[in-house]
Amino acid sequence: MSRREKHKEDEIDETEKNEDTESASDGSQPNLLMELASAQDKIAELEKTRLYIQAEFQNYRRRRDDEFVAQQKYIAGTLFKDLLPVLDNFDRALQAAELSQNFEKLIAGVQGTLKQMQVFLEKSGIAPIEVLGKEFDPEFHEAIGYMEESDLPPNTVAVEIQRGYMIHERVLRPALVKVSGSP
Repeated sequence: MSRREKHKEDEIDETEKNEDTESASDGSQPNLLMELASAQDKIAELEKTRLYIQAEFQNYRRRRDDEFVAQQKYIAGTLFKDLLPVLDNFDRALQAAELSQNFEKLIAGVQGTLKQMQVFLEKSGIAPIEVLGKEFDPEFHEAIGYMEESDLPPNTVAVEIQRGYMIHERVLRPALVKVSGSP
């Protein structure tokens, strides 16, 4: 085989390879376009699903917030319903005192109502803070003054001005106190 013949064969082989490549790419191009279209459809479907789930979550959050507001609106109703008998007893005590002009009965009625209120508070988890003779603690006490002539050690609660209360383990209102010692 001469060089020319060899060269001709190489050219023919290359031409066949190019034709094969072109025919292969022509055949696979529709496949790639179909895969691309399929992938785009899948992306659109996933985006639609994402938007649906996001909308569902926003609806859930809105419903939960609405329910919370409704609960907060009416939760105090239970508390106040339990306080109404105390209010009724105050009314009865005042009416009885007006009719009889007997202050002993008024005092007895108010004491009974106070006891009823204390029971209600106890059932609700509210308890008074015991302060007299205790060391001053700013977590439970609010000092509004000092008493220098007290027989108590310095920094001890000498006088309770206003009672403090706890609700379970939290301070609901600190006690207003005067502390022994000098400022």
